[in-house]
Amino acid sequence: MKKAVYIVATQYDNLGDLIINKCLIDELTKYVDIYVDSQNISDDFIKCFGLNEKVNFLKKNYGFSFKDPTLLKYLLSKKIKFEYLFKSPGPVGFTKPSSINDRIRGFVFNQIFKTTRNKGCKSYVIGSEITLKNDFETKGYREFSKYFHHHLVRSKANVDLLNSIGIDQAEYIPDLCFLLYDKISRISNRTKVGISFRDLQDDQLNENIVQSVKIYVDYYLKKGKEVVFFYQVNRDYAYTKKLFSAYKGAEGVSFIEDCLSFEDIITYSDFETVISNRLHVLLLGFIHNSLTVPLINDNASTNKIKGIYTSIGSSIEPMTILTKNQLENFNNDIDRLLTETENINKVQNHLCKQRILEIFK
Repeated sequence: MKKAVYIVATQYDNLGDLIINKCLIDELTKYVDIYVDSQNISDDFIKCFGLNEKVNFLKKNYGFSFKDPTLLKYLLSKKIKFEYLFKSPGPVGFTKPSSINDRIRGFVFNQIFKTTRNKGCKSYVIGSEITLKNDFETKGYREFSKYFHHHLVRSKANVDLLNSIGIDQAEYIPDLCFLLYDKISRISNRTKVGISFRDLQDDQLNENIVQSVKIYVDYYLKKGKEVVFFYQVNRDYAYTKKLFSAYKGAEGVSFIEDCLSFEDIITYSDFETVISNRLHVLLLGFIHNSLTVPLINDNASTNKIKGIYTSIGSSIEPMTILTKNQLENFNNDIDRLLTETENINKVQNHLCKQRILEIFK
């Protein structure tokens, strides 16, 4: 098999980032011998990647990392070659350097992709979302993109953005979380609903969350469901716990103290519905065939959710605040919505696999 290198560069306190990295790595191992650059990543990530016996680790096998001075071994070597280079999925930006360290980092990354290209290696962006806020970033990324053989981005609007700035080698791939769909168990009789939120650091936006959560909790307690507050990003602990504190002591309301790990994904299997402003909380609910209630606003951290829901063809419109009437409408339409969710999952799962397969044809 041909060889590929995979550079892990992501947030290591985030279950969603762990999942999309593991899903992509596992799918790639079907087609190439993959060497993961695990330098400076968390032990949890390394352990999770290592569950797949086909995964090799770059420094253990080649004695260098793209993330430290041992990179010189690769840059100067004529013998070490890879046919493919992949990097972590997720948001990608191109910001103006604000310090000497930023300039050094930018120079190093430029050398990495330039050298790999000169060695005949094809670099890919997969499962990412390119964010460009001004002309400087647009011009900079357009120039940097020449090192990439192809872009597979996770929203159709992002494909249009790249095409509009002259990057034609771009196609849509569903969020890589959909690769989990055929690997998880689902149950039919669900007794719980889930709540998980990030702090938007804005009083008015957070007030919309507080009001939406109140409507959601009251509605499902009256329906006899257990309401579970949880989090899967360590930074969300304090805010989600604060939301829970308004219901502490109420019968049928609980809080999961520990951050969800990869082994805890099964938690979602018992949720009839999930409400959140975290993309991968919503998508993990979605692939478990739960009804998802996405809250968004103009905050860049949540606004991306709308692009994902539009791309997958969901009839659920992300909202800025939840009303009781919306919940009633969801409940009255629940059979159609869950059938739609199941069909979307199957299509997006297949499309993920097909897009990755096409790389190696």
